[in-house]
Amino acid sequence: MTRPALLAFVVLSVVSPIESYAQNDGPRVVRTTAERFVEAGSGSGEFRVVAEPVTGNPAFLYGSRVRLTPAPRTFGDMERAARNIVIQYPELFGVAESELVLESVTPLELSSIGSSDKVAVVMHQVVDGLPVLESTFTFLFEAKSGDLIAIDMNGVPGASSIDTTPRSSGSQAIAAAREEFGRRFSIDAPEVRSIEAAIVGPSARFDHSTTLPDRGPSLVYRVVIANPAVLVDGAPADAEVIVSASGDLAVLRFERQSHTAIGGTVRGNVNIGPEPNSSTNQEQPVLEFLLVKDASNGSILATTDANGVYSIPSDTPVNAYFELTGPFATVINQQGSNARVDLPLAGPGNFDVLFNPSKAEFTSAEVAAYYWVNEFRDWLKSVDPAETKMDFPVKANVNLGSTCNAYFSGNSINFFAAGGGCTNTSYRSVCHHEEGHFANEKFNGAVSGAFHEGVADAWAYYISDDPCLQQFSLSPGCLRNGEQTSVKKCPNDGDESCHGGEVHNEGNAIASALWAVRKNMKTQFGAGPGSAAANALFIRWFQAFNDRKILNVIRDHWIALDDDNASLVDLTPHYTAIKTGFETYSWPTYVIPDLSISIVSAPVSNGSIAPGVAPVVTADFASLMGSVVTREMRYSTDGGTNWTTVAMTATATPGRYTATLPAQTQGKRVRWYLRSVGTFNGNVMTYPASAPADANLYVAGFLYELGAYSFDSLSDEGFTHVNLTGTNGDQWQRSNPAAPATTEPTDPDLSYSPNAIFGTDLSVGGGDGKYEPSSSGELRTPTLDFTGSSNVILQFRRQLAVDRFTNDQATVRVNGTIVWQNSSTAATIDTGWTLQEIDISALAANNPSVQISWRILANGSTEYGGWNIDDVVIYRVDPPYPGYFETYGEGCIGSWGVAPTLTGKGPPSPGQTITIKMSGGLPFNQVMLFAATGQGFAALPGECTWYLSGTILVGGLPIIVGLDGKQSLSFQLPSGPANGDVYLQHFAIDPGGLNDQYTASNGLKIHIQ
Repeated sequence: MTRPALLAFVVLSVVSPIESYAQNDGPRVVRTTAERFVEAGSGSGEFRVVAEPVTGNPAFLYGSRVRLTPAPRTFGDMERAARNIVIQYPELFGVAESELVLESVTPLELSSIGSSDKVAVVMHQVVDGLPVLESTFTFLFEAKSGDLIAIDMNGVPGASSIDTTPRSSGSQAIAAAREEFGRRFSIDAPEVRSIEAAIVGPSARFDHSTTLPDRGPSLVYRVVIANPAVLVDGAPADAEVIVSASGDLAVLRFERQSHTAIGGTVRGNVNIGPEPNSSTNQEQPVLEFLLVKDASNGSILATTDANGVYSIPSDTPVNAYFELTGPFATVINQQGSNARVDLPLAGPGNFDVLFNPSKAEFTSAEVAAYYWVNEFRDWLKSVDPAETKMDFPVKANVNLGSTCNAYFSGNSINFFAAGGGCTNTSYRSVCHHEEGHFANEKFNGAVSGAFHEGVADAWAYYISDDPCLQQFSLSPGCLRNGEQTSVKKCPNDGDESCHGGEVHNEGNAIASALWAVRKNMKTQFGAGPGSAAANALFIRWFQAFNDRKILNVIRDHWIALDDDNASLVDLTPHYTAIKTGFETYSWPTYVIPDLSISIVSAPVSNGSIAPGVAPVVTADFASLMGSVVTREMRYSTDGGTNWTTVAMTATATPGRYTATLPAQTQGKRVRWYLRSVGTFNGNVMTYPASAPADANLYVAGFLYELGAYSFDSLSDEGFTHVNLTGTNGDQWQRSNPAAPATTEPTDPDLSYSPNAIFGTDLSVGGGDGKYEPSSSGELRTPTLDFTGSSNVILQFRRQLAVDRFTNDQATVRVNGTIVWQNSSTAATIDTGWTLQEIDISALAANNPSVQISWRILANGSTEYGGWNIDDVVIYRVDPPYPGYFETYGEGCIGSWGVAPTLTGKGPPSPGQTITIKMSGGLPFNQVMLFAATGQGFAALPGECTWYLSGTILVGGLPIIVGLDGKQSLSFQLPSGPANGDVYLQHFAIDPGGLNDQYTASNGLKIHIQ
């Protein structure tokens, strides 16, 4: 080999981690960002992705682990790791790392209930100094290993692109808010409590029925107004009003601020049991954290402890008084003076104090409010002693001059006097519910609606271990019961109105589901352990995830928290209790990950093999819940129309099976996939999961890429689109389909690869998502030169929805000639992305001027979503090159549990471009690539081997791998005669590996000829 060829190694350009996904094994197969992250996380496909129900964006990823290096050990390390992932995958989050502001880093102690301890890093989104309402991003780490095991994403993608200059003034927004207030309540709102500019975006958390999908990210005013002198439905008239600042002053959301526990004619009572107070059911509990003050100057002399004991370090007589005020509760009597006991302390001795000796209604209400407010915090501290969210003086107004109600106002809880057929409402059930509202907002911000009411009920159920909220009418019974079965989750995710819309009634869905989880745990594990586990998960749920609506993802949040080993294949310690609890109240059935297929060896997907070679596929099959009864391989050589089934043969390794694909002649394309059937519920699994629509592909010969287009750059990559007939036939748009202004059900929710596609009417600018009637339009590639290419294959990903050909015609054309058309007998409706390949050699081979186009021609009725295409690749198949790559030896296993590998792609011949690929590394770790003139096998300390010898040509080129542990280097070999061999290997520092200090890859021989 000549020296110039060797020097090529020292001028390699390192491809960024995100760009590494754009490298090819021939035609490129790039997944959606969420899918890339899933595949990167574990390599086993165990990660799950939950979509946000309004936008379709990825909202929650969980079920596996991403092992980071170095492993984050401190809270600061975990925040930095979280930010690095946002930088690495900006299109997954839809926001820039600079938009995220740290909110909290919270340790979640869960090992005591059999799960693993975790740490939640929580951030919120801020753009140009403006808060993005309802935005939170939670990164869940395992505390011991530092592995990332879940990401919860609730932001507003594209918020940074909007104009943050208001088109309307604050005074105009207040006027619009007051007008809406008057329309709702038929009264004015003289009090403006606050106004701020903010950004909002479409999501089920913001409002299931909002008009924001038509607007996208929007600049708004958040106005809080009130008429506190007037009660509406038993609570002061107040509201938070979100008003558009774009100039139209549209009201985007209207939410009450005061939350009543009960509406209408309600009855009840209280003591330290569940019932309302009466003169015959009262006991004498101790009152903790109560202030003892000096009567002469009001200074604090002492505070009672948890046993109600106070101690004043003095032997001097003092006149003291006791009142129902402390660091965690302040009680105010709205009818008369606050309860107070004056007592001269004559000197050293025991002076007991008794509040409310007469057991009168008003003083009983004061004592009860004080007692239950402190009990609420005590219960929270018993679950997590480090939790401080409720460490503040909760203001409780009692004996309000009205009847049959109670409410939370945003800064106080409020209870009504007896009358109108109702008892005084200051008692256990109502106190816990109203303070539950306080806790909801302390943990999750300004929550509203049925979620707010239902979870306030759940606080009461959990704290009292009682699913009955006692009536405050004079009739016995439950106002609401956690074991009701008539109100369940609405079928439309995020909807909170399918049972009539009354928020207390709708809230039963989440309250009863959470109670059912707790009840199941008590039944399965015993009352003590089951309650402890449920309580811990309940509090950790608040600490880790900022849920605000009744959504399917809440169940997944609980399962992710309960995971004990960063894998859902073996379920979680309390899986059955969580699953059945939520499913009882119509959360979707959780699919148990029963079957698994793990590839041991197979042809490279979208790669090539030599003609005449019969490749072998070997895979491990397993079933967690039952057994595997069918293991088969299916293949097709005609584009996937007819599939041949081959039964797989058992090997000496238990669970491992093999099958051989038939040898093919030059240029043949083969699709194949694996299929297994299990005894557990007849579960079926394929590999890939979306097969046969998206089966594996390889060709006999060498794949040479002639052109590739992902549509993800800032330009259209030379593509053009035109109107052919009709007034609006050119419906082609390039955009991210995850955030359309209007959703057409037959269009994709996500791009195949991040983050843009070309499609007909992607609803950019307010379209309806459908192609137009009585019109036609066409998308065209740039003019392409295929001189010297004797065969040309067009490959692309498609999600097409079109009527049959006799009505609407979807065609692919080469220089105007149709090479594919839709079915003439039935509509074509793709339910997901499918792999399409068309041999266009007859029109394109050796042609210096080729243009490929996608056209749709519609009649006057029945329109669908039309074309959606992504990842267009044109390639040819050449005979094998004389140069080749050859791997030898094995890498040593690193702390991620796999051995790093080194492979090569491309024709290793003079003047050609090749790619060196690294995989199996540690995310974000630096590896050192070495090149030498010879092959070696020298044992190294530990279990690694040095596979190089001779002259070292490259002495350690530093390369940073991506989140998936992969990286690629592409470079061109010098032209001219240059035969010879080069040997490569890479090393990485890995303190957690088997060698306790490093890992190493296999060896890679490059024969250049």
